This record gives sequence, C-alpha cells and structure tokens, in this order.
Amino acid sequence: MFERLKRSSEAGMPLTVEDGLPARGAPRTRKRNSLMQRTLTRTGMAGAFAALTVASVLGASLVAYADNIQGTITDSVSGALVLEAGTGKAGAGGIRVIGTGGDGDPMCNIDSGDPPLVLDIVTPQGITASPDPLTLTECDNTFTPVYFTASSTAVSGVVTVTIQSAPAGGFDNQVKIPITVTYPNTAPKVSVEGVTSDLYEIGSEPTPTCSVIDAEDDPITIPSPVMTGTLTNGLGTLTATCDYTDKGGLKATTASATYRIVDTGKPTISHVLSPADPNANGWFKTPVGIDFTCADGGSGFQSCGPDTTLGDGADQTYTGTAVDWAGNTATDVVSGINIDSVAPGISATLNPAAPDGSNGWYRTAVQVGFECADALSKIDTCLGSTTITDTSAGSATGTATDRAGNTATTSVSGLKVDTVAPTIEGSYAPAKPESGWFKTPVTVHFECDDETSKIAGCTDDTVLGEGEDQSVSGTATDVAGNTGNDTVSDIDVDLTKPTLAFVGDFGSKHYFGAVPSAPNCIAEDALSGLVTPCKVTGGGTEVGTHKFTATAIDRAGNVATTSLTYEVLAWNVKGFTSPVDMAGVLNTVKGGSTVPMKFEIFAGTTELTSLSEVTKFAAAEVTCVGSDVITDEIEFTVTGGTQLRYDATAGQYIQNWATPKKPGSCYRVTMTARDGSSIAAIFKLK
Repeated sequence: MFERLKRSSEAGMPLTVEDGLPARGAPRTRKRNSLMQRTLTRTGMAGAFAALTVASVLGASLVAYADNIQGTITDSVSGALVLEAGTGKAGAGGIRVIGTGGDGDPMCNIDSGDPPLVLDIVTPQGITASPDPLTLTECDNTFTPVYFTASSTAVSGVVTVTIQSAPAGGFDNQVKIPITVTYPNTAPKVSVEGVTSDLYEIGSEPTPTCSVIDAEDDPITIPSPVMTGTLTNGLGTLTATCDYTDKGGLKATTASATYRIVDTGKPTISHVLSPADPNANGWFKTPVGIDFTCADGGSGFQSCGPDTTLGDGADQTYTGTAVDWAGNTATDVVSGINIDSVAPGISATLNPAAPDGSNGWYRTAVQVGFECADALSKIDTCLGSTTITDTSAGSATGTATDRAGNTATTSVSGLKVDTVAPTIEGSYAPAKPESGWFKTPVTVHFECDDETSKIAGCTDDTVLGEGEDQSVSGTATDVAGNTGNDTVSDIDVDLTKPTLAFVGDFGSKHYFGAVPSAPNCIAEDALSGLVTPCKVTGGGTEVGTHKFTATAIDRAGNVATTSLTYEVLAWNVKGFTSPVDMAGVLNTVKGGSTVPMKFEIFAGTTELTSLSEVTKFAAAEVTCVGSDVITDEIEFTVTGGTQLRYDATAGQYIQNWATPKKPGSCYRVTMTARDGSSIAAIFKLK
C-alpha cells in the first residue's frame, strides 16, 4: 500500500479519505475535523501504518500543539513489518510529518528556507534502516520510504526516531513501527558416523554415532543411534539408525548403516606339563600330566583339550584342540614326550681279567670297567670306569644312569697294582723366530726316560717342512710295556717366497718429458702372509735405460723381487733449416750479419713449442776445414734481435745469431734441447 500511496503522490493525484492521507501539494487549510477523520480512517486499515490517535494528535480539546511525526509499514496485515533474518531482503516502511498548526506556525512547522527536520532512526538489535538519518523538508501526506533489513542476529522490536535537528516549532514524535523478525528453517541432515565397512572382526567393531547438521538449531543435541540386531557370542549383524527432528519440527531423512561382526581369527591353545620339564636329555622318569589352556580374543572358545596323563614310552604324541563359537579351530600338538620310570642295569669288568704278576699283583694298570644297559631311555652315563695303579687295596664303584635320570650302582675291591709309566719330552731348535714363522725346515727331537724297567723305544726325530700349525707326537715305551706320549705343536714353516708383480701396463719406451709415474706392485703370500705391502724402488726420467725393482717380504723372512726395465727416448730435432745447410756443409756468411737458426723439436709425433724445451744455444770458434769440404754461401741474412722465439705460423723455433766481424774465421753453432739432444752447423765468415 506504501508503494500505491507513493505512486499516487508522484502522479499529482490527491488522496481520498479512504487512502487516509492528503495528497502531496493539497491545501493545508483543511479543517481539523477532516484531519482527525483521515487519521481515524487510516488507523482503521489493518496494519497499514502506525496512526496517530485522536487524543495524541488534537489533545483532549481537539487542539494540536505540535506537528506530528508519524510512521507506517507497507507489507503486513498483522500490524508489524515482517523481516526474515539473514536473507538481506528489505521490508519497506515510511515516515512523514503532519502539520497541525495552533502552535504559532500555521499548519506545518517546516517553512520554506527553514533548516530540515533530521531524524535518527532507532532500530532493534540487528535491524538496519536506510536512509539513516532521515531528512524531511516539508509536511506531507506522503510517507518518505525507509527500508529495513534484518541480520542473522536480529531480534523483533519497535522502530522509533529521535530528532537530531529541527526548525523552530514543536514536533510530536509518534513513530512506532513494529518489526517482527522471522528465522528461516531448513530440514536437518543426519548421518551415521564411525561405520566405514560392512564387515568387522570381533574386537575391532565400530562405535556408531549420529551426526546432525542443522542450519538453525544451535546448540544441537546429538541423538544416540538406535541399534537393532542380535549378536550371539558377539557375532552377528547390527544396524545403527539415526533420526532427528529440529526445533522447527522438520524431520531429517533417516540414516542407517548395517555391518556384520565376524570372527575369522583362530583361538589359541597351549599346554603345561606336570612335571613341567624333562631333564636335559628330554626324558621324564614319572608319568606326565598334560593340561591344556585355551583362549579366544573374539567369540570365545566352546571346547578345549581334553587333558590327559601319559605313562612310559618314547617319543609320545598327544593333540589338544581348541574350538571357538565361530567354528575356528586351533590345535596344540604335544610331541616328543619320553617317559622311563624303570632303573637301568650295571655290571663290572676287569682288564686284565686276572693278575699278570705273582702273589695276586698286577704289574700293569688294571682297567676297571662297568657295562650298563637300559631298555627304554637308554644309558645316559655309565660312570666309575677307572684305572687302578700302584695300590695295595684298589677299589672302584660304578653308577649307571639312564637318560630319564634313574640310577643303579655296583662295586669291586681288593685289587693290588704296581706300575710306573716312562716319561717323554719333545723339543726343537734354531729358537722360534719373533714372527713365529720358520723359513727353514724344523727338526723335532724327543727325550725319553723310565726309572724302573728302562726305555724300550723312543720316537725318532721328525723333520717338518712347509705348513702352518704343525705338530708331532712322540711315544716312549718301557720294558714292561708301559707307554708315555708327548706332542710338540704350533710349528709354522714357510719355505716359499711371496708372489710379486707390477700393476698396470707401464710400457717399455717413453719419450723424455712424458715418463709416467712409477707403477704400483701387488704381492701375495699364501702361507705366512706379508710383513708389509710390496714396495717399488728405482726408475728414472733421463734419456737412457732405467729399471724399477719391486720387493715383497713375508712374515717368515722370505724375500721376493721382480724388475721392470724401460727406455727413455730422446727427442727428434729437425734443423737447422734453410737458409742454414747441414750434413757437413760449410755455410759462408758475411761477418757482422744476423743468421736465422730455424729448427723443430718432436717427442715422437708431438711437436714441442715451449721455449723452455731449449736449454742452450752456443757459437764456438773452430778450425776451418780443408778445401775439399762442400761450402754453401748463405743467401739470406737478416739483422735484428737474437732472442729465441717460436713462430707459431711457420711452426718452428727461430734463434737469430749475430755473427762476429772476423773474416776468414770458422764457427760451430750448437742448439741443445732439454733432453740433451743437439744439432750443430758450421759457418765460415767472409
């Protein structure tokens, strides 16, 4: 309706009494009873605007004392402006000033040229007005629009205004625009959380929970899931169901999750024995009870065992079985149970069986032995066998123990024995080397002695050759037949030199200046081992023949050597070249001129260019040769510096020789390279 009122005003159409307000620009001289009638009529419109009551407009005597500031709403039939929180949708209201006169200012208190009426619009919490503040410059039947929006935290209430500034004259503030804030409601969403699979092992089953998402409810009371299904021994199928109805009465779509709890793990079964353990030989000597213990971390076990008791027997086996409520089984095989509760048998023997001397004496040691037997566990120890010697009342007691620990004993006594064994001691000579290794054969010698019957035999000397940790045993025998033994051990002999070789291909020929570093060597010794790694000595880099020597020494002191011979080759010097002649030709040149001495130096096929490769350049006066020598007059001479240089363009060394001014004299000019190679030319001055 506010929009209709506004459009009527903009079109210049006057408003009727039914419309409730005079049209903009209509005469303000209408009678007060007409204004009252319009106000009453407007108030009668259901919620169209907050109208002025007759009493508040005119007073008890129907006389107005101030202009009225009024407000209206446009979109509610319930008497309030309805806004939806948080949507940004605006609701429209309006504010106007009705001039009442009677206060010294006819009709409107806002005259032309007066300052405007400025109103601060006071809204409930979370409500925003636009425009705010509101500026009015005239009294009018048309409401100036004000738009209201509600934030998500807005609350219902009443909009009022306060006057920030106004022209002269009174204003009765009657603005009360009721606002009702509504909140949107959307259906909640519910889900079952914690169930991620349709199959769970017992003991690792989930704890289902409900999750609720609702845009309006806060806080949310999360319901617990409704669990359905039956478990037997913890196994079976369960369904978790979640429902939720929000505070606005909207119900979520029911969510459910079904999963099955299974037991795929086997139970466990173990046993204890009574007695708990056999002896060290694995035998019991009493009956053995077997008691089984079963466990199952899932559905539990329904049967275990059964227990039993085993009697005498070897390598007995018994099996216990555990069965859980899911039907999984596990077995415990008790095996290798050996039980022997019967004592062994024992008897004594003598060797010699009868005395071999007179008057009941043995002249040799008497071996007293015991024979033991056991039918089941067999004999573990048959103790007491001994040698009786040099005694007038010898005795011995034997004990038989079977492997189960059962025992039996027997004894012999009254034995007379007189015997002395010979002695023997072995030795060897030169003293043992510090390294522990001999590099020559070792002779082992035994010394034998017997105080009673004397020696009948003694092991001869033994010569040991190459070997590690060698030993020699010797035996001494007396006339009575008694024997003694001795062993000489830990004898190490290495008669072989180490093997030795150079490493890599050093080569047999190298040019001067290009001789490689000395080669390495490798050595091995299969028996005593090397004292130190092999060592290379010798060699040389000067022109001529040289030799490297490799040496290796093993721990026994054996020395091995090998050598490598190579030749250092001289450089190849080419020159002197034109204009100088070689091969015994006598070059003639004018004294005081300069002769270019040109030459090249090669190390094999590599041409050398460094000036440092030339160590000496000399001219020496010599006796002139006879007339039969070929002579050649040098056609080309130059003057200038005499410093050695290398001409990279021509690919040669050049040394300018300034000849002396001695006509008739002869000179030998010699160039010597760093490797000792040299060339010479003969000159005669004219």
